[in-house]
Amino acid sequence: MAGVGGATTAETWAGLSVLEKLADEAAGCGTPLKVTVSDPTVLPIAQDILWRAYTRNGNPEGYDPTQVHLVSPDAMAYAAGVAGILERETLTANVMIGSFGDEYLLMGETGARRGVRQIVGAADPRTLTFVYASADETLMGEEMFAGGAYTRRLPIQIASLLAEDWARWAVAAGILVIAVLEIAL
Repeated sequence: MAGVGGATTAETWAGLSVLEKLADEAAGCGTPLKVTVSDPTVLPIAQDILWRAYTRNGNPEGYDPTQVHLVSPDAMAYAAGVAGILERETLTANVMIGSFGDEYLLMGETGARRGVRQIVGAADPRTLTFVYASADETLMGEEMFAGGAYTRRLPIQIASLLAEDWARWAVAAGILVIAVLEIAL
């Protein structure tokens, strides 16, 4: 639901990072992949991710740029378009990672009603209540940003996540030590 170059660029890149792994899996198995975007800045990036996946898997002629659909930049129109795809198509799973608002409910409930397995990542706390109610798997906040690293399993990205976790624990321990010293003195 967002583009590149705005306040929600990080959410967009998180979705594109997971798309890279999904595209590799789909290209390797010969499984068609449907990708929807709402912002024109994301369309060529998503198409390039798919093209590279098919090329890496030795099947560049299997790439079809129409697998990536620019639905609409308007949030509700985008949600209605995605809900229509979820309603009409026979899908195995639905992965939605990015910046979503209240419009998510239309997409999420359509997928849940159809029995499509849904994995959803969102950072907005107001949207997470809808996501939690309708998705099979929920990536909350920073889990969404780490999703690409965990799915692609690149050692440098995993090391970065571990270093961030250790730094977080070190800061928490430091705060706890300072608080104890303040109380004791």
